[in-house]
Amino acid sequence: MLRWVLVLLLFIGAPISSIGQSDSLKAKIKLVEVELQSGKEYQGIILYQSSDLLRLKLANGTEIEFSTDSLTSLHYLEPVDLVRRYAQTRYFFAPNAFNLKKGEAYYQNAWILFNQVSVGFSDYFTLGVGTIPLFLFDPQVLGPLWITPKISYPLIKDRVNIAAGGLYGTVLGENITFGITYGSISIGNIDNNATFSMGYGRSEGQWANRPTIAFSGMLKADNHFYLITENYFLDNFFLISFGGRYDFRKLSLDFGLIGAEEFEGSLIPWLGVTVPFRYDKPKKS
Repeated sequence: MLRWVLVLLLFIGAPISSIGQSDSLKAKIKLVEVELQSGKEYQGIILYQSSDLLRLKLANGTEIEFSTDSLTSLHYLEPVDLVRRYAQTRYFFAPNAFNLKKGEAYYQNAWILFNQVSVGFSDYFTLGVGTIPLFLFDPQVLGPLWITPKISYPLIKDRVNIAAGGLYGTVLGENITFGITYGSISIGNIDNNATFSMGYGRSEGQWANRPTIAFSGMLKADNHFYLITENYFLDNFFLISFGGRYDFRKLSLDFGLIGAEEFEGSLIPWLGVTVPFRYDKPKKS
């Protein structure tokens, strides 16, 4: 089991205008969630609001209008409830070139045993810390512990982002170290994007002779659901995955299948959850 854990870790590595509101109200109310009589829900920034019309700008930049008669509910949201999902800064595990904002953080759990907390210390730097408690199965092996620093920068906002980072860790109770240093470029926005990454792995003090190449993508299918693929290539080894992410109000659920030639035709299921939170108090604008 430890062998496959290490293999996986090595390869993963607008201006707002509002009509009919006071200036003080505009300063407090910017983001809303609405539910239509059809059952559909939308979150967005208010561009225009009147007694019979509401116009929103969604996270993907789309503007949409509703008749107030078609609404069954309208809730004003706090900054922590922004439609920009914290989990969108990665795929199933691999990061893209987008970053958490300062104050944003999330806890990720996969396969019950995989645990990681990632924190945005600035708008351009994220640091994650993770572990797998293998001591539950073997008291002699405490399990791997790793960190995942990442620096990212938008070359062209919502079109091209670049990032550099790594995953560096050790197996507690064993004389084993591992890691990977990578660079990434993401094309698209935080909801719809494709990412190309290349990095060099390191294990027990030795760097790999050839790079690991990763290609991943994300497509927003509707207001809550994303399609995700995450794939790795090194020499004759390849690992591919495909699945989705569903956003609930308080967490997101990832699910998919992972395949590799070494799995002898079997597909391994991926199931994980991400719980966003803040480690500071959001500033009111």
